[in-house]
Amino acid sequence: MDYKNLPHAPGVYLFLDKEKRPIYIGKAKDLKKRVSQYFRKNVDAKTSVIIKKAEEIKYILTSNEVEALILECSLIKSKKPKYNINLKDDKTYPYVKITNEAYPRVFVTRRIVDDGSEYYGPYTKARELKNSIRFIRGFLGLRSCSKMKQKPCLNYHMKRCLGPCTGSISQEEYEKRVNLARKFLKGKYSSLINELKSKLEDASSKLKFELASSIRDKIYALESIIESQKVVLKRGDFDALSVSRLERRVGVMVFFVREGRVIGSEFYALSRANNLSDEEVINEFIKLYYYKRNDAPRELVVNALPPDSKLISEALGLKIKVPKRGKLKELLELVMRNGVCAIKEELLKERSMSNAARELKETLGLKKIPKVIEGVDISNISGTLATGSIVCFKNGFPCKGNYKRFRIKGVFKPNDYEMLKEVIYRRYKNKNALPDLLVIDGGKGQLNACLSVLGELKLNIPCVAIAKSFEHLFIKGKDEPIVLPGNSDALRLVQRVRDEAHRFAISYHKFLRHKIFKK
Repeated sequence: MDYKNLPHAPGVYLFLDKEKRPIYIGKAKDLKKRVSQYFRKNVDAKTSVIIKKAEEIKYILTSNEVEALILECSLIKSKKPKYNINLKDDKTYPYVKITNEAYPRVFVTRRIVDDGSEYYGPYTKARELKNSIRFIRGFLGLRSCSKMKQKPCLNYHMKRCLGPCTGSISQEEYEKRVNLARKFLKGKYSSLINELKSKLEDASSKLKFELASSIRDKIYALESIIESQKVVLKRGDFDALSVSRLERRVGVMVFFVREGRVIGSEFYALSRANNLSDEEVINEFIKLYYYKRNDAPRELVVNALPPDSKLISEALGLKIKVPKRGKLKELLELVMRNGVCAIKEELLKERSMSNAARELKETLGLKKIPKVIEGVDISNISGTLATGSIVCFKNGFPCKGNYKRFRIKGVFKPNDYEMLKEVIYRRYKNKNALPDLLVIDGGKGQLNACLSVLGELKLNIPCVAIAKSFEHLFIKGKDEPIVLPGNSDALRLVQRVRDEAHRFAISYHKFLRHKIFKK
């Protein structure tokens, strides 16, 4: 790798592996000076691994360091390089999307598209997401349909939509409702309540009692949300961030404070961050988390000052503060303790899953601990629209990237055994990425059907069938079922895999059914 010809200019550098994939992305005020530091003799373990695995250095010039930071944020988000700090188990969390249209739609999405729309989130708690959507649709009546039709839909008749398609509301009035939704999603509850109270007084004075009753219900709904939140300070909006560490685990806990109240909190476990200082962790986390966030406050209160604080302030418009004493310092200590508790919960879950896998090995007489478990299930109605699913668990937790679903092609009448055989054959015929254990939803008949196909394929994958009636386990070579106590960790793990396979198979079946009904 020739780094000596890099220019003395601001930009972003990418270390690429032999397959031309970026394994590390960084930004620099002076590309040549920054990249040359990676090739010094005394470097840390992470840097030496990057240099060892990198085959090429690519760079992109920018006008200044601020542009370089913005480009770095964008590239890390899209490319997900292996050795940059990353949110652990980085899922595509759901967001609430407000579209860029004359009459904006509001709905839940996991895809962020640069189309001028606004995104609020991410939401990691389903309850908070449901409350947001319920308020926006039920009380504000914003549309969620993909296309505005000439005639009103069921939501309009149920008074869950204002029906802009009917022309019953002007664009100006509809936009006012959208602004109320924006305030709600940003946690601006007090100003939202004040607006609603003024509308309540106006409706009452004009003797519009039905409208006044509707507005009163909205106010009650918001006040019930506020009652559950703790008042911490008499100050504006900010996020409080603290790095938490325990047993070589690192994470960032975030408290969302709006109008002096903690309206929510999230914990983000981080991978590849153990050897970084708190300042470096906060620095990388802010760039990952706050890049292109609609609902981000203008101020962050953190436990360690990030090295790029000035650049971040300029590029992302965030003011960063590290309190030394007082209530904010106390709040950060509370944030950090919550983060440590979150890591403890994560460790307990992992240890519980590890114990379950060990118990399963002993119970089923397996040669090794089943770290990778796959579950299979079938869903159909009298043989029609039959589907099959394969779910994957790694170390006791769902690995959704490895889930597979199948539309049954060769069986046209109700026959679970033949459908199961087809799914097993299609999944394992190429003999790729075989699991340590296969969990089958059913009893002896389903077990024997799977074993017959695996025998044809000359595969020796251990199998266990779990019958729903009594939750008994059936394995090859034993006529009598294995009966485990209800509190057995091994039984619970098998049940989790079985239930997830069932859920995944049914969800695909429902999707196909809905498609047919729609036609």
